[in-house]
Amino acid sequence: MDGDRILAVVERKTLENLLADFGMMPVLHQRLAELATYDNHALVVEASYADFLNPKKVHHYTVAFCARAIAELYALHSNLRIHFCANRKVANEWTRHYFAAVWNLGDHQQG
Repeated sequence: MDGDRILAVVERKTLENLLADFGMMPVLHQRLAELATYDNHALVVEASYADFLNPKKVHHYTVAFCARAIAELYALHSNLRIHFCANRKVANEWTRHYFAAVWNLGDHQQG
C-alpha cells in the first residue's frame, strides 16, 4: 500500500488450500480473475509443482486431475503470475522480495 493506493497484491495458498479450491473451480477462477485486475499481482503456492504430482500428497484427487487443474489455471488466466515455492519460508521470502521490488520500482515515489 502507498497511502490508500494498492501497489501489489499476493494471494498465498498452501497445498491443502489449493487442493480444496480445486473442488470449487468456478469460485477459484473468479477470485483469480479479480486478482489479475491489479497491476502487480501474484498467486504464490506454498508447495512445489511436484507435490501436486505426488499421489501421497494429493489425497482424494488423482495426479492427472491436479495436473489438468493447474494447466487450466495457466490457460484461463494467462496474465496471472503463478509461482510455486517449495515451502512457506520460501513463499515468505519470494513475497517479501516481490513487494520490495514493486515498492522500489513503483511510481509512488514521484507523486
